[in-house]
Amino acid sequence: MRAAARSQSDAYRLRWISERWRGKRLADIDADAFDALLDARGDLSAGTINRYIAQIVAIMNVARRRGWIDKLPILDRRPEPPGRIARITVAQWHALQDALPTHLRQMARFAIATGLRRHNVTHLEWPQIDLDRAVAFVDADETKSGSAIGVPLSDEAVAVLREQVGAHPVIVFPYRGKPVFKTSTRAWRHACEAAGVPDLTWHDLRHIWASAHMMAGTSLAELLALGGWKTPRMGLRYAHLSPEHLAGVAGNSRLVDVEKKRKA
Repeated sequence: MRAAARSQSDAYRLRWISERWRGKRLADIDADAFDALLDARGDLSAGTINRYIAQIVAIMNVARRRGWIDKLPILDRRPEPPGRIARITVAQWHALQDALPTHLRQMARFAIATGLRRHNVTHLEWPQIDLDRAVAFVDADETKSGSAIGVPLSDEAVAVLREQVGAHPVIVFPYRGKPVFKTSTRAWRHACEAAGVPDLTWHDLRHIWASAHMMAGTSLAELLALGGWKTPRMGLRYAHLSPEHLAGVAGNSRLVDVEKKRKA
């Protein structure tokens, strides 16, 4: 954690790993040890497993630089399926809001207006908000990328925040005076079923936000900046939703013109 900035998710994984490998020599960590660790964690997606691998490799890289181990373990990353892009109609979105309890509805409205990840919404505090400038600030240790971001707030996001003023002196979206630690609750699932989107996850709100931006003409570079992505890889999954930026070069092949000249 001292060697490099880490997100809250990284800190959680590190604590979990440390509890189960306490007293284990770094030199004894190999693929078999990692598989045993995964067995203790339970059913995980390929993406989650790869994030655990990245965490362990980061630890081992620090250890090798400091001379604590001679070589890195070989941990094969799992192939990940292409990420799905969630979609929701306007009618379903309104139905979802109507079915959610107040605290979840307000957070969902803010999430889909800003694209912020779950933890950044549930643990948002008033010192991070500048309503006059319509900006929210997320510190480096609170982001997945490990970089601090400033989030410009839309009119809808500002409206939600103004409705939350006075709910708590520090926490923006409190529930019974405390931050919300879980959003995928029975209330969330029931609301999704009532709205006709039973498979919708909380993280899908970020995908819906990004998709809406691209379909409205936001450039890929702008989307990357808004979403706090360091590399284009994540943003590219939405690029097909905004093909208009290619209109100017669509005719560059000019095969039709070549064919006409031949006939002439």
